[in-house]
Amino acid sequence: MRVKTERRWQRHLPGQTQKLVRNYYQQQSTNKTNRLKQIIFVIFLVLVLQSIFQIKLFRLTKIEINNNQEISADEVKNFVQSQLDRSRLIMFKNNNYFLVKISRLEKDLMTNFNLDGAEVTKSFPHTIKIKLQEKISQFIWQRDDTLYLVSAKGALNRQIEALDEKYLVLQDLRAQKPSNEQILNDNELNLINKIGDAWAANFSDNNKLTRIYLSDDLSQLNVQVKAGYVIKLDATKDINEQLNNLKKVLAENIITDPNSVEYIDLRFGDRIFFK
Repeated sequence: MRVKTERRWQRHLPGQTQKLVRNYYQQQSTNKTNRLKQIIFVIFLVLVLQSIFQIKLFRLTKIEINNNQEISADEVKNFVQSQLDRSRLIMFKNNNYFLVKISRLEKDLMTNFNLDGAEVTKSFPHTIKIKLQEKISQFIWQRDDTLYLVSAKGALNRQIEALDEKYLVLQDLRAQKPSNEQILNDNELNLINKIGDAWAANFSDNNKLTRIYLSDDLSQLNVQVKAGYVIKLDATKDINEQLNNLKKVLAENIITDPNSVEYIDLRFGDRIFFK
């Protein structure tokens, strides 16, 4: 059957006609203009934020340190200031009241100073307050030129630069260097505490105990007193008996010039040797 139509030109088309897209180039130009406006707005917003976050009104300039005992406040302040001076989000600094990340600063403090805890708070607009919870130190551990504060449990706390006379020094002469933070086993720690307690109960002033030399042979344990000379002990025997013999020697004023004595040997019972 043949279809008749008055639109003769449509009879020769394979399908329906497509609509003509008008103003194509005008739409493309409009899209480019919109993207350019968005870019300009983002740049403007960044500049505005930068001007807000960098003004002095919101800058952290005062650092307060609380509850520090062994760690100096200046040492902590210098570390905190170095963290505040670091860049944040490329264009900003970390010293802004709103940008500084408190939890990160607390974590960095605990790691750097080996703390039990660190609490950081902000006080608008310029102050940052830091409360430290230090690990309690009882000794100084020395190996070669390295110095560390040591806890009452025999674990390293943190490295220090110089000796402090308020701590008993444990000079490590053992053949094997400790491989972790626990530098003293239970037997060594008990022996050190036993000697320290007995010495504190019997001697003071120039005969105050200042240093214990740790060695692998406990039968030849050397300690040093404030006067400078060394006391030789046998840690496998009764420590109190050996210290009583030392008290007898000192009471007889045999040592008139401590500088002339290199050591006193207490390892052989009532037989006391000098050099």
